[in-house]
Formats: sequence, structure tokens, C-alpha cells
Amino acid sequence: MQNLHPIPMPSVCDSAKYIYKKSSYAAIFEVLQSLRDDEVLCDIKLETEDGGVVIAHKVVLASGSQYFHSMFTHFKEKNQDLVVIRELSSTALKLLVNFIYSGEIVVTENNVQVLLPATNLLQLQEVKNACCDFLQKQLLPTICLGINALADLHSCPKLLKTSELYIQRHFLEVVEKDEFLSLSSERVIKFISSDLLTVPSEEKVNITYLRHYISIH
Repeated sequence: MQNLHPIPMPSVCDSAKYIYKKSSYAAIFEVLQSLRDDEVLCDIKLETEDGGVVIAHKVVLASGSQYFHSMFTHFKEKNQDLVVIRELSSTALKLLVNFIYSGEIVVTENNVQVLLPATNLLQLQEVKNACCDFLQKQLLPTICLGINALADLHSCPKLLKTSELYIQRHFLEVVEKDEFLSLSSERVIKFISSDLLTVPSEEKVNITYLRHYISIH
């Protein structure tokens, strides 16, 4: 006859326990993404001013973005099934909602300029960092001034510092590009006043400033 008596366990401590934690939630989010694709249990439509519509689950959006968390727990939108977000393009919204569901996003030269301001609004610092990393790898004399302006506009301190250093080290190449002539006098003075500026002589700096001055007057 089978022995049904419990096996005695040695008492090692009063609070002995074993905690198991699932290592990945990828499978769960795949199911959620599938539900969203089939529009099952979705309870929110997000609409942008350019006419784009994204369907999703409030609880998923709230779990991935502090912006949506506040929206759906503290503000009137928690009782609405349609919310218009005027500050975002449909491209940026779709990419970022997909990121919240999948944890993956592809940053390209075609979408980075709409993604950066959107990451600030939705408070998705991971994606903002990814955008900055992408732009940092694109630094060239032909576009470094534009990248520097983007970094300044969207509060990306690391990218701002890196792009400024790049401009200073490649100054003679940068000033030959048309983009340089469109800079404000304040930005030109900021760059040429830096102690890290790499130029053969001060005379070259003076000639560069004079060229820029003539072009804007």
C-alpha cells in the first residue's frame, strides 16, 4: 500500500522559501500584440492630427509609458475610447506603440526626426537613447550641424556634446558646407570661441567668421 504520510522536512530556518521569476515576458507580449492585430479586447483608439488611427489596450500602453499611465489613471481620457494626440505624427505614434508591445524599434534616417520629439512626449527614454545613438553614428561634416541642432532642440545632452566636439575637430571641413552659412551668428561665435577648435591658425578662424558675416548681410 502506498505510503501517504508526508515526508518530514528538516527545519533550516523559519522563513525558508523559493522564489521563481519568469525570465522573459516576450511570449505574453506576443499574445497581446496578436490581440491588438485582431482588435480583440482593445479599449482605446489613438488618433493623430494627420488622420492616423492606432488601436490598443490602455493597460499595455500605461505599463510602457508614463505619459499613457498618467492619461489613463488620472485624467478624463481614462473614461474615453478615443483620444486625439495632436502633437504626434501617425508615423511616430505607430512606431512607438509597436515598441511598447514588442520592445523593438528600427530607427532610420527617415523616421528619426519624428521619433525624437515623440519620445519626449511619451516619456520613452530608451527609444530616445536609441535615436541619439543612431544620430551619433551618422556624424559627418555634411550633416553634423543639423544633428547638433536636433540635439539642442530635443534636450539630448550627450549627443549635443558629441556633435559639438565633432564640429570642433572637423571645423575646416564643416565650414565648407552650405549648412554652415545658414547658422546664426551666435552659434558661429560659440563654435569658433571653443578652446577645442582644431584649426591651423587664428587667421583661418577670422576668415571663416568674415565669410559667414558677409553671407548673411
